Amino acid sequence: MIAINVTPTEKELFDFNYYTSWKAPWNKKKKISWYARVMLYTVVGLAIFFYIVNAKLTWEAAISGVAVLTIYFGIIVPFYIKYRYQKTVKKFYKDPKNENIVLPNQIIINENGIFTRDSASETTYKWNAIVRKSVYNGCTYLYLSNVQALIIPDRVFTGKDEKEEFEKMIVSQLLLKATLSDLK
Repeated sequence: MIAINVTPTEKELFDFNYYTSWKAPWNKKKKISWYARVMLYTVVGLAIFFYIVNAKLTWEAAISGVAVLTIYFGIIVPFYIKYRYQKTVKKFYKDPKNENIVLPNQIIINENGIFTRDSASETTYKWNAIVRKSVYNGCTYLYLSNVQALIIPDRVFTGKDEKEEFEKMIVSQLLLKATLSDLK
């Protein structure tokens, strides 16, 4: 059994939302589609602009345009996306209606599942409720759905041994769950 106390910070909530909604490997198609649409709109917009002003496009101008668009899509857009997630999480974090998300939590993990308790609620999750595990920026996310997870920061463990025990417990339970579901 492992007992830990977790109070998610604003940065941890940001990291979770940014990772889950954008950065995670399962969002690859979403990102490719988004970038393709934005690039297409940009190219169409530029083509309409050049058509309207009846401008001639030279090779030098085309190369400069490609360089500017590369910088825009490679540097500016990723910073903008991250900024938008930060702004959203900041607003969410400050809203009193969401204070249950940031209450101090006691989490107990054992072979039966995960039990969480805060000043407003108590919840028990059986291992089959965990659909995915991910690790990002010093936090382990135990997903209950595609968008909801238990956030367990590395900082809450009292030492290396407790962190290793946690990892072993998670891996063994999730591996057992995967093995049992293969038998069905």
